[in-house]
Amino acid sequence: MNITRLFLMASMLTVTACSKSDSSTASGSNTAASSTFTVTYNGNGNTGGTVPTDGTTYASGATVTVAGNTGTLVKTSLTFCGWNSQADGLGVYYPIAGTLNISANTTLYALWLTDRGWGQALVISADGTKIIAATSPGNIYNSTDSGATWTQRTTAGGSRYLATASADFSRVVMTGGGTASVSLDNGATWNPLAGSPGYTIVSSSDGVKLAGSSFPGQILTSPDSGTNWTPRDSSRNWNRIAGSSDGVKLVAVVSPGQIYTSSDSGVTWTPRF
Repeated sequence: MNITRLFLMASMLTVTACSKSDSSTASGSNTAASSTFTVTYNGNGNTGGTVPTDGTTYASGATVTVAGNTGTLVKTSLTFCGWNSQADGLGVYYPIAGTLNISANTTLYALWLTDRGWGQALVISADGTKIIAATSPGNIYNSTDSGATWTQRTTAGGSRYLATASADFSRVVMTGGGTASVSLDNGATWNPLAGSPGYTIVSSSDGVKLAGSSFPGQILTSPDSGTNWTPRDSSRNWNRIAGSSDGVKLVAVVSPGQIYTSSDSGVTWTPRF
């Protein structure tokens, strides 16, 4: 009788212990509901229009499609260029219809940039520290710190087209306004070159041999850094010109038309392709 009671009591203890263990495991498997996040758009100083609204709540890790400028945001003298994660524009850039993977409530700020109307005239020194660029209206800017800061050197004076420079950047030539101009001080001042081409331009690495053209017009070559110019070949729609470092071999494109080459510093030209 006593042995039977002891056996029953042991069985009950075993069942009770297993039940507690199972109950503990089940309660530990419960998890909180997943977090959700929102996207808010900020006009970042806009002077007109309204920001987009996104009423969706997104689960963590969801892909969000970035809104466009649906409310026609504007800001005086600036151009809307998408969105940024920081108001100062130094965060992550998000273009219109771009995507982001959301992991927190997110605010996107309108990105406003100055549109200066940059043209084709752009040249950089061999070491990358000096840059000269021009806008289509004719303003010339230069930088001496690899583009970190810029100084305006001329006011609008007609279209600026193309630029070339000697290897040491001591001579920079830019076309525009029907002529070419030279700068000997990294773009700070410019002087027109009499009788020079007004559109395409290329320089040898020492800055002595120059070649270029107007559009339309003849190829013009100079053996003395632009002091004297001689017309070459026929009047064509010369669109681009490039040359070897010594200025002996040249290639030019007519648009529409063929590619021409010269192996005598532009004195004679041969159609190639």
